[in-house]
Amino acid sequence: MIPDLFRLEPASLSEGKNCLAIQGLQSRGVPIYLDAVVDARTPRDADRDQGLLERFEPHAKGEEGQARLAYLRGRIEQRAGSHAAAISHFDQALARDAGGVEPHVRLAECHQALRDHGRAESHLCRALERDGWSHKDLWDRWAHLCLCDLRLSAGEMLKRLPAERSDGPDYEARIRAFLTEFRSGGSIRMNCGGRAYSGPTGDRWIQECFFVGGHEGGVAGGDEVASSTEEAIRWSERYFRVVSPAFGYRIPLPPGRYAVTLWMGDSWFTESGKRIFDIVVEDKVLRSEYNPPVEGIDKIGETFEIADGCLDITFRHRLENPNVCGITIERVR
Repeated sequence: MIPDLFRLEPASLSEGKNCLAIQGLQSRGVPIYLDAVVDARTPRDADRDQGLLERFEPHAKGEEGQARLAYLRGRIEQRAGSHAAAISHFDQALARDAGGVEPHVRLAECHQALRDHGRAESHLCRALERDGWSHKDLWDRWAHLCLCDLRLSAGEMLKRLPAERSDGPDYEARIRAFLTEFRSGGSIRMNCGGRAYSGPTGDRWIQECFFVGGHEGGVAGGDEVASSTEEAIRWSERYFRVVSPAFGYRIPLPPGRYAVTLWMGDSWFTESGKRIFDIVVEDKVLRSEYNPPVEGIDKIGETFEIADGCLDITFRHRLENPNVCGITIERVR
């Protein structure tokens, strides 16, 4: 994939509905693929927000309507940076509709902005409970808040989880596995795009979590016939196909030194040079114009000082889709 970025100037858009047409022209019978991503950022307009609210007010009937009205008032205050005032409105929304999820999420954001991380965590937990403990974004927020802001241990976080169940949501199981491995004090090994795996030497690999965008890929069942851990891990991958402002991994970690290793391979192409990208970890370019091997595994690693509570791994497109097969993280004592 070769990404092209086009900027649409506001002056080119008319009031009301606009239509963006994208056409791909095929040449010499070679198939083409288009992935269109529209990244829009609407500037805050206080007058517009207030006007929309006033138009909605006559239609806010019953408890549900009043709950939505209180929520919208809270969003206007939050967008204006008045977090304390917004909290009052969101509390009113919950008083009228106790089963709402979104007010808890916004309350968590407001309390976090006011540095009240304990209340923020409480509201995120309530949002997760009402959402069936299944929403990836909420899980990521909760984990980042607990590890980075509240500085809770993995053991303390595990105690806050609901009782483990066989039919629990997939992402809950991934977070639980991550915290269990972190509590053990050993290496965290994530099988990117694949399932949990135990190697022939007893090394345990968990399903990945804290990824930003991307898609699971690789060869299904490849780990079942693999004769080594390296062979098993290279058969799965997370690849990043969509042109997006941010993709990769944002892994919450307590401040400290960590040895980070990326396991790189390519099970899709059979010829070298078909996939090229840059690898960036903690704003440091580990590899520029990197071409993953079509046979075997490359292990690219370095030790990093994590000060902000988050390990950032990103990839820059050059040719085709960046991918990664595995990630290992080990605390350096």
